[in-house]
Amino acid sequence: RIDGFRPGCVENPVLQRHFAALQALALGEDAPENTVDMLRPDVAALQEKEPMLGAWKEAIEVASAAMATTPAFSQKRPQATFASEDGSLRAV
Repeated sequence: RIDGFRPGCVENPVLQRHFAALQALALGEDAPENTVDMLRPDVAALQEKEPMLGAWKEAIEVASAAMATTPAFSQKRPQATFASEDGSLRAV
């Protein structure tokens, strides 16, 4: 959860473009200008963090490969046997 963030505070660029086109059509205006897409990632910030993200990705891949080669249960449990003498079940 991000404090102070509300999903409604970010405008959807596709919807904004659609609403602007409807308004222009209804009012007989020229075609609307392109809206700025505020949802696009900050490429410069991502490139700055690329070494850290690459190390994280590599660590996840190594851990995933290790989990894939390790069997979940390396030993089988002994099978339980039950005996019934007087109609009741008990472990032997």
